[in-house]
Amino acid sequence: MKAGKTKEVPAAQSTLSFSGKIAYVKGAFDSIQTLITEMGIPVTALNLEDAQDFNKLKQYDVLLLNCNSEFFDYGNDRILERFLQEGRSIYASDWEIEKLSAQDFGFIPENLLSYDYAGVEEITEGNILFEPFKKALGKSKISIDFNLSGYVRITQLTRNDDRFKVLVDHPQKGPLAVSIQWGPTHLSPLEIPTGGKIIYTTFHDAKLSADVKLVLQQTILQF
Repeated sequence: MKAGKTKEVPAAQSTLSFSGKIAYVKGAFDSIQTLITEMGIPVTALNLEDAQDFNKLKQYDVLLLNCNSEFFDYGNDRILERFLQEGRSIYASDWEIEKLSAQDFGFIPENLLSYDYAGVEEITEGNILFEPFKKALGKSKISIDFNLSGYVRITQLTRNDDRFKVLVDHPQKGPLAVSIQWGPTHLSPLEIPTGGKIIYTTFHDAKLSADVKLVLQQTILQF
């Protein structure tokens, strides 16, 4: 699908709607790839050496970074940013925000995206702002079981930049899912964003409800 476009498609039709190549890096607390294979979409596992080799990584259209993966973008290679600048996409969950925000190892300036690890174990009801998620669930709220302490809370997200969109929100706990369009340049508010898309969720499939599972599957169909 083209950048900036959204679509809500039943999982049974997903193989007709997605033709890109997807790779994933395993993580300690997540396995988003299992939800993708349930949709009939093939997913390739990448070891750390291959994931950090841009010539191998660029063969894929989407990279899935599971929570607490060992992927690190050391040095000046900026592999993930290059991956996005060439029009590819990334899904990341929870602690993988470290690879996105310059607060730690990432490339998105801290004043645009920052976070802490103050999330506590609880069930949180999020407000769904993203229409494809609303249509898939048939409602505008979602209950999310954060079953581990120390999950990420987004403390800073620029909302006046058209590259950044909140997909699921909470009035006190902040954004729970966001979409970021990240390209080579962004010269003015009137410029159409280019490059690739990041979808980041503070939640993942460590303890999966039917609603969260459906939202995560719909997430992949947005790439």
